[in-house]
Amino acid sequence: MNPAANPDPPKPLRFDRETSGVILILLTFVLVNLLVATRTPTVFCDEPGYTDPAANLYLGSGFTSTMWGQDRHAFWCGNVPLYQGILYCFFKLMGFGLFQVRAVGTFLAGAGALLIWAALRQSGFIRLPTGRLMSLALILSGSVSTLTFRTARYDATMFFICAAVFYCCSLPAFWRGRLILIALCSALLPAAGVPMLPYVCIMGLLNLAVYGFANFSLLASMAAGMIAGVAALVAFYHHFSSWHTFLEIVLPFTGLGGISHSGASGLSAKIFGKAPGDDTIFTCFFGNPAEFLSQKTLFDYSAALLFLLVVLVSISRWSSADHKSRKFMLFMVAVTLCVPPLMHLAGHYRSFYRWMTYVPLAIAVPWLLEMQSNTADQKRFRRWLYLGMGISFFMGIPLRTLAILPHWAERSTRPLERVAAETVQSSDVVVCSYKAYFAIRPRAKLVYAYGLPARGDFSREVDLPAAEVTLLCLYPEELAVVTNVIGGHWEKLRPGEPPDAEALAQTRYAMDFYRRSPDKNQR
Repeated sequence: MNPAANPDPPKPLRFDRETSGVILILLTFVLVNLLVATRTPTVFCDEPGYTDPAANLYLGSGFTSTMWGQDRHAFWCGNVPLYQGILYCFFKLMGFGLFQVRAVGTFLAGAGALLIWAALRQSGFIRLPTGRLMSLALILSGSVSTLTFRTARYDATMFFICAAVFYCCSLPAFWRGRLILIALCSALLPAAGVPMLPYVCIMGLLNLAVYGFANFSLLASMAAGMIAGVAALVAFYHHFSSWHTFLEIVLPFTGLGGISHSGASGLSAKIFGKAPGDDTIFTCFFGNPAEFLSQKTLFDYSAALLFLLVVLVSISRWSSADHKSRKFMLFMVAVTLCVPPLMHLAGHYRSFYRWMTYVPLAIAVPWLLEMQSNTADQKRFRRWLYLGMGISFFMGIPLRTLAILPHWAERSTRPLERVAAETVQSSDVVVCSYKAYFAIRPRAKLVYAYGLPARGDFSREVDLPAAEVTLLCLYPEELAVVTNVIGGHWEKLRPGEPPDAEALAQTRYAMDFYRRSPDKNQR
């Protein structure tokens, strides 16, 4: 999809009613997300892992992590570094905490959506202001992407860099610096996320298949930038002697790396899943319709609904559409049907990545709406499009926010933070449930989290100083697993000692604190 392909002259950016609407949408998005930042979703297992390297750097422990199967003294290379750099800069400005971490995703998502709106307006790709505002609202309020942009992972960083590339492509074709800017922004894609490599390649190939060489200069600039970005990433990790470790950690999560280790059984698991309800090539498109909780296969109702609208419009308007419109409709169908399975085979395409197809659909539907004529039948069809977009939008921020109100108090992290402040000492080496990480990390010397997927088995934790662990913060069912690994004798802190323990018991973070007691033989 080339936002600069529209022959209409670019619209100058100026303050008007549309700009006021954009500001209102963005402010609403940011304020609502910040209001519920610590309430929804409850802390997910990926969040401590993706936060820990930047947190350690900020707290004076270097660019290290205890949560990626690396030695705690080693330079962290469990993933690409751009998100960590952004987090670190934000911590320097705002301090460390769950609220601050999730605020980063909100600001990046809002900035990315703003760039997309600016691209649509500047290029005239969507002609009507109402259409551009609807596209902006849809982008920020998908049923799954809403949770994605609220979660402390690198997804919002990838989205922001993709939006920056999209904006650069919308710049006037006669402006010579456009290709350079596209290359520079594309160079950041590999550092934003490993999934950007297959995603951009797939989108580029689909663009070539549908549009031929019409956008070749743009694609060539993106390819040059991507190659430069990969070279910079290799040089970065080579400089810190971590390149081979980076490959050892990352390659098993790619399609080729996973299948090469397990052969035909790995390919079969990739297609059909390892267990019932697991992510498969069939659920990768929109998720599992019967799944409402799992972050792996959470169903994207907004994307499914918008794709249905694209198909209906394409069928109803195909015969009367011009050549350019037909190509765009074909491109959108191809993106929705090809990106998920190819991304799944390249690695995985879980709910966090579904913005990669949802956002293009959120751009496409308002564009297709402009194709509807003023005949009675088309007006009726247009009303159905408005209804579909309204439902899609409501399934995002409005529903995700309203759904937590009955459970507002039990989602609070404040009781856990208060208890941690009274219990944790700066000299403590702590093993905690991953849900307690954000309350424990700024108060302890060293933190290991239980329940992270990086190793999948706590007994395989690398460089765990078992004898030095002084404090546990765990759910009752986690205690036996952890103590079997670290040994020692542990005394549970009684309710009311420290204060707020009873309030903590009423939340979803109702964990117990245990402090190491002297060995029985030493008593």
